[in-house]
Amino acid sequence: MDLLDIVVLGDPIPKGRARSGRGNHYTPARTVAAENVIRGVMNRDLRGRRPYDGAVGIDVVFYCATRRPCDGDNLLKLVTDSLQRGAELVGGVILNDAQIEDWHCRLYRRAPDQLPRTEIRVFTL
Repeated sequence: MDLLDIVVLGDPIPKGRARSGRGNHYTPARTVAAENVIRGVMNRDLRGRRPYDGAVGIDVVFYCATRRPCDGDNLLKLVTDSLQRGAELVGGVILNDAQIEDWHCRLYRRAPDQLPRTEIRVFTL
């Protein structure tokens, strides 16, 4: 059963590394903004449903606007972190990304006639 099937428009953004400054650790603003875009699209689709707590699989397809090199695992990390319930204990299609047991990911760079986007499907196992 599909728990989530969404399309997030825009060039996929890889997860940025946590930074340190003045004794604090923080997530780069670009990463936070990209996660919030995914969560916004996801939450509209979920309409207040509670996060699923069983094993899930994911199918993610990235359509990038450029041929610039980027790590597919960092692209996927941003998506999986966005899918899980946040520290505020609200939202999320799953409770924790450790629930993901089946992974499918494809990355297309500069695909002709393709709008830059990320297609995300989460399904129960």
